[in-house]
Amino acid sequence: MPAQVTIIKEFEYRGAAEEWSNTYAVTGAAFADYAAMLAFCEALASEERKVYLQPCKAIRALVYQPGSIVADRTIDFQLESGSPFFGQLVVGSSAQEWAGDQAGWIRGKIGVNSKGRAVYVRKYFHAGASEGGASTDATIGQWRAAADALLVKLTDGSLPGGRKWCGPNSEAVTLMASSLWTTTRTLKRRGKRPTVAP
Repeated sequence: MPAQVTIIKEFEYRGAAEEWSNTYAVTGAAFADYAAMLAFCEALASEERKVYLQPCKAIRALVYQPGSIVADRTIDFQLESGSPFFGQLVVGSSAQEWAGDQAGWIRGKIGVNSKGRAVYVRKYFHAGASEGGASTDATIGQWRAAADALLVKLTDGSLPGGRKWCGPNSEAVTLMASSLWTTTRTLKRRGKRPTVAP
């Protein structure tokens, strides 16, 4: 199992603070020390923030060394970096901001299963935007451009240590894509559906 990094974001949902996150398996050996962990997490959060709007912000990171199922380090960006990483996505005035549980995704192929079907790793992002007017279910062009740029950064080896996004067993990520359409990704605060009385 490769090293993993989780970037935790926060925004307002249904009148209260709500957290959501993405976890990335990454290539390379164990992080040498805390400085290496911090540098990588800051760089990853700096790239991710381009895919979501303000006031959404990255507030923490969890670092898992190779083979670990328990986080080896928690990084508080306010304390360690001086500030959370606020969203930097910019969209036009006609854009329709997503509701809290709407999302877009990025994905990459990591292989095929026993039936020959493609297997993907996928990451979901809230706090984006759709096209205005009649196409409110289509992700807006600025979001797709930012998502595609993030895919490049995740896989071109330019992140600290030359690390790249990979599959859970260190598979290379290929054939990347970002979603053309919005989807939903249930948040914790939404809760379960009420049971129907008999």
